[in-house]
Amino acid sequence: MKQTKKKHLKKNLKTFETLFFSTGISFADTIQPLYSEKYVVEGKNVTLSCNYSTTGTVDSLQWYRQYLGAKPEFLLQVNEYSSKSEPDLRLYSKATKEIKRVDLVISSAVVSDSALYYCEFISIGCRST
Repeated sequence: MKQTKKKHLKKNLKTFETLFFSTGISFADTIQPLYSEKYVVEGKNVTLSCNYSTTGTVDSLQWYRQYLGAKPEFLLQVNEYSSKSEPDLRLYSKATKEIKRVDLVISSAVVSDSALYYCEFISIGCRST
């Protein structure tokens, strides 16, 4: 039974892509995943990461999950100075301003965690040059 679950998990890609919205004017704002897909063994922790760049101020960094055929669902939100966990969902997120990266950690991954994960940031204002 355990071997079957392991094979099934390997067939289900742990993927995430970016979804970007900006309230700023700059088109230089970007957010990119570190990896386009992740393979995970059931029961292990997985970290999904996105690097971001902006000429404005980051207001919030958000994570969404989308299952096949369903609408994206909001998971959690952090800013550059905070972290957040959702124990019921086995999720933890933290932004690191110095390297402009936001991580989503899924603890004890299960097959039902297989989905498309989106990272998003909202910036306010732009730097004048």
